[in-house]
Amino acid sequence: MNTRIPRILKCFKALWLSTVFLLPLSSKKVFSVQLPSDKFRKTGIHAQAKTIDKKFTIPFLEGNVLLREDNGSIKKPGPEHELSGKHAAFFCRKDSKLILALGKARFHFLGENTFSCSNAGIVLRTGALLADWRRDGALHLEVFDAKLRISDKSIFFAQVTANGGLKLIVLAGKATIENISANGEEVSLFPGELIFAKPLGRGFSDKLNVDLKTLVATSALIHEFPDSNAFRRNLAKAALEQHSLIRKRYRAVVGDARTPETFDIRELPSESEANKSKPTD
Repeated sequence: MNTRIPRILKCFKALWLSTVFLLPLSSKKVFSVQLPSDKFRKTGIHAQAKTIDKKFTIPFLEGNVLLREDNGSIKKPGPEHELSGKHAAFFCRKDSKLILALGKARFHFLGENTFSCSNAGIVLRTGALLADWRRDGALHLEVFDAKLRISDKSIFFAQVTANGGLKLIVLAGKATIENISANGEEVSLFPGELIFAKPLGRGFSDKLNVDLKTLVATSALIHEFPDSNAFRRNLAKAALEQHSLIRKRYRAVVGDARTPETFDIRELPSESEANKSKPTD
């Protein structure tokens, strides 16, 4: 009787151990951890990454524009052309009108311009652009001797200056501008504010106030292109709001920047002086 009990206990122990070690192999649904499927990961992480588009397209083009992509060949693109490579260089003639699109963002180029683009960045060699950057993410804008990172949602003018810097005027929204070539110096611009990004890593100029009412009403970069999504109406509204907030009107015209430290400010004559200078019959 005493000898049979230990044998029964040994058998029970052996049966229990075999059950413990074999159970994970026969019960995968209980103990295994299943990784998310590829489909699940795409809808979770990759969907957010797609909000920053990588490829430029050409929704509108008129006149003489030449394009050189990665393969080095030069051709004349047409409307609805999608840039196939990682880098593209544009050479625009006097009679040209070009709109580039990067997702919801739009860039207007009029007349003679030389620039290149890749990913979410534009390098201006000569000329100017109107940027409608009312979207998420940041735009990298570069000229000969200044590199900027522009975030927040805004509409602005950008023009290459004679000294290799860049002139920026915000028309609507808010632009946060980081000067990468000047140790990350940062400034925020609101409608009607103008600033120069100086070359040689010298940072930004002081802000200037510009009356947008006339500028928006007469700019060819706005009115020579198709009006989509109430674009002109939104700009006109922003210009009127800015005009009403200006208590003092600066009678001056902002000219070009010709040295790393200075730019031209030309004072306009007062109305009384202008009337005196008019010839009389």
